[in-house]
Amino acid sequence: MNAVARVIEPSQAVLRWVNAPCQDRTRKSLGRFLDAAEDILEERSFEEASIADIARAAGSSVGAFYRRFGDKPGLLRALHERFCEDADATGADALDPERWRGASLGELLDAMTLFLVEIYRERGGLFRSLMSEAAKDENLRLRTQALYETIAARMTTLLVERRAEFTHPDPERAAMFGIRLVLGTLDHTIQLQPRKLPLSDAELGGELIRAFRGYVGVVEPGRLSSVR
Repeated sequence: MNAVARVIEPSQAVLRWVNAPCQDRTRKSLGRFLDAAEDILEERSFEEASIADIARAAGSSVGAFYRRFGDKPGLLRALHERFCEDADATGADALDPERWRGASLGELLDAMTLFLVEIYRERGGLFRSLMSEAAKDENLRLRTQALYETIAARMTTLLVERRAEFTHPDPERAAMFGIRLVLGTLDHTIQLQPRKLPLSDAELGGELIRAFRGYVGVVEPGRLSSVR
């Protein structure tokens, strides 16, 4: 069966990006600047994005931009802060053990891999800008690493709960390495070399699923008794 076409329960399949609450007027005004900047970063690099264009797209002024952020690196730090808050909320929702109760290792692995491809594609411009800035900003790099480790740990816990469905001799190591295999490939394919691999997102997801499944050695639940 094509890995991308696998059927999972609707409650498990509806994975979504979660935005942290933004209710007061100040936060909403900030959100407009950040939304405008992120949209522009899908079209051009951070260096090419002008403050005037960002302010115009936000329905505001250059003066308001400087009062709020100070400079362009200040804007990128604010984008990163919002991204980390939203990514943490998204991870908590998508990796809630109750969501996956009764799901097999293969179903969990497939759905999460495809969801990561979707997120990387939708936020590719932002990710590229943050990766570039992290090389110069130690605080940004450390916060990104902490977020990455938190999400990887949540994913690992869910996968290892299904250790009986692994044929890899060390489920903990297989889960941790497999997650990094997927994330590292997405970093390279979508962020660093976005035009080098002639695959659609569905094809990329399918190949990542095959690699991840093959590495951990997924055994479907119905075959467990014959494998033991």
